[in-house]
Amino acid sequence: MDIRTKFVFALVAVALGSMAVLGVTLYREAEEALKDGRLEQLEGLAESNMEGLDQIFRGWIDRVQLVASRTQLRLSLEEFNRTGDPRAVERITRILRDAVEAVEVIENLTLHGPDGSFITSAGGEPVPSGEPDRTSAFPVAEGILYEGVTGTGSVDLRAGFLANLVLDGETLGHVHVRLNARGILDLAEKDLGLGESGETIIVTMDAQGTPRLLHRLGPGGPEVWELAEPGKEVWAAFRQLPEAGLRLVVKVDREEGRIPLMDFRERSIRLVLTLGAFAALVGAILGIRFSKPIKELASVADRIREGTLSARAEETGEDEVGFLSRTFNDMADELEEQVTLLREFKNYFEFSRDMLCIAGPDAFFKRVNPAFEKTLGWATEDLMSQSFLAFVHPEDLEKTENEITRLAHGLPTISFQNRYRTASGAYKHLEWTAHPDEESGLI
Repeated sequence: MDIRTKFVFALVAVALGSMAVLGVTLYREAEEALKDGRLEQLEGLAESNMEGLDQIFRGWIDRVQLVASRTQLRLSLEEFNRTGDPRAVERITRILRDAVEAVEVIENLTLHGPDGSFITSAGGEPVPSGEPDRTSAFPVAEGILYEGVTGTGSVDLRAGFLANLVLDGETLGHVHVRLNARGILDLAEKDLGLGESGETIIVTMDAQGTPRLLHRLGPGGPEVWELAEPGKEVWAAFRQLPEAGLRLVVKVDREEGRIPLMDFRERSIRLVLTLGAFAALVGAILGIRFSKPIKELASVADRIREGTLSARAEETGEDEVGFLSRTFNDMADELEEQVTLLREFKNYFEFSRDMLCIAGPDAFFKRVNPAFEKTLGWATEDLMSQSFLAFVHPEDLEKTENEITRLAHGLPTISFQNRYRTASGAYKHLEWTAHPDEESGLI
């Protein structure tokens, strides 16, 4: 084999090798950039949808307050409690009926006396008489309890409220308000522009404390309540509305989210093969003449592979070698841009004001960001040299250990609260969101 043939083979090998390394690096950087960009998009959509969910909930409270604040309703109820006059009940019924007809979202109003006895109702099926079960309801405004969202689909999905009727400091009774919760269904079915798997999921708890999901089964499909079950791996952003007992998830299936990356990989492979064939042709025809600039190009590729991302090939002439150099430099520019993006995303972990960490199922921190030291006062070495259970308030140890067990079984933590001891000896209330990684076992 003569020297020219050897040079041709060497030229092709160097060109293909350099482009392969560059392609792999670009692919990895593009994967991280795509994921982070999609997560940022999901965060923005989640924030926007949470604002819509909050507006819906505040609107419900406003309508309940509007009913409970009606003076004629309270005066008529006071008269009935005092005299038992059935004409007062007729006025009360008329007032309630007017409210149901005037406010489209209200489906039913049921009035009970101070002892829980049924007086009258307007709208759909009345709430049963007797004192309400207040154990699952919680206050959302003065004199107003929120009973949650019930139903199995778009037809019977309702939100329940209980409002006290007070006149001159005396509680005269209470009114149960059932509202049409179609608004949150409209939020769940809104097209997010994320493809077929992109959707908004609203999570609530049923009477048994089981999480249920409100979402569409497919493009244009019906919304349903169903038990939460493990599904595909997804990219998602989470928000919660604690006072409403509602949580919101915006997600897209990971495989669908990575489709642009698969297209990029195929284009990269075609580009590498095309450039490889071009390099072979150029080497066969002009091998000796262009041996020096080609070797310089390979040297630049090695420098980039070693970390000198600013290295560029000298662009000389308008021939094939010059074209190859310019193409290589364009790819190097894209590589440098992607690496810069990666560094920016790493800076997000270091400079976030939120406490971000990686922990193991052995209850030890593996990595913490500076926000831990700013919040708790402990140095990073102190936090990582002992089990983080040592910092948990003794009264919170049991539930924290239970949560670790849940995470070890692959169940994510959406919102978990406990108290951590600071370096000064005081305790701070923290609220955690955690996701277990099945492959590494890390949290």
